[in-house]
Amino acid sequence: YSDERPVSTQSTWGQVAIASAAVTFYYFYMRFSFKTQDKHDVASACIYLAGKTEECRKSIRDVAKVCHGHLQPREPLGKDSAEAKDMYRRIMEKEILVLQAIEFNFQVNHAYQFILPTLRYIFKNDPGTEEVIRYFAQLGWCFVNDCLRSHAVLFYPPQVISIACVDLAFRFHNARAEKDQKGEAYIFNSEWYSALLPDIPYKKIEEVS
Repeated sequence: YSDERPVSTQSTWGQVAIASAAVTFYYFYMRFSFKTQDKHDVASACIYLAGKTEECRKSIRDVAKVCHGHLQPREPLGKDSAEAKDMYRRIMEKEILVLQAIEFNFQVNHAYQFILPTLRYIFKNDPGTEEVIRYFAQLGWCFVNDCLRSHAVLFYPPQVISIACVDLAFRFHNARAEKDQKGEAYIFNSEWYSALLPDIPYKKIEEVS
């Protein structure tokens, strides 16, 4: 994921596309070895594929140019050079392997989409809390971004990750409020979680967070 994030950022992609590329990258290496599959070529293919699936498509030339620039910033990739054509070929070959690894399942669900519904449920009985909800949503999204740097996305459903990130947002806010000696403290109530995901034990939240 550390290889993909700078490249995707330079390509002016949305966060969901970056997340999809990262998750696809993780799934790929559950089936293949780093020893036999070059991680840079695979990352380039995951970025290229995520652009298609998340409707923010980039041409293979753009992807190759930015990925090459990330690895060799002082040596620009010539548009029609032999090196460029070889990189296009490698990306397309890896894309086929990536598709096989994910079994052509293009649907990637992310924790982002559950952050706001979770917070709206938590604060449903508190009028005038839209600003508070937006504040905690921003913190939660930041923790979801950090979660993509781990393998948690492979082992936990996105709903569990989202609630864990809301829990972390509350903890972060409370720690900062205590340090600054100002601001209201918020306690994450396990009953909220039980109402949202009754079939999953609460300790899963603690494992993720």
